This record gives sequence, structure tokens and C-alpha cells, in this order.
Amino acid sequence: MQRQEIEQRLELLIDNRVNLKDPDEKWAIPLANDRKIDNKKL
Repeated sequence: MQRQEIEQRLELLIDNRVNLKDPDEKWAIPLANDRKIDNKKL
């Protein structure tokens, strides 16, 4: 694997962890107080 490819994959991984995209709230856990927890990170 080339350095550039490793850097691109790391950037993608970081972007996916920081900028969660869950429009369907598939990963959301509803709480009793109407808030939601995103369990994708768990």
C-alpha cells in the first residue's frame, strides 16, 4: 500500500467517525426525555 493511499483511508476513517451521517436514524437510541443517542460509535 502506498503512503498516499494510507493517508486517504485514514482521512476517510476520521471523517466517517467525526461527521456521522444517519438521516434515517438507524443507529439512534431513543431516550425517555425525547433525546437520542447515536450508538454507531459504540
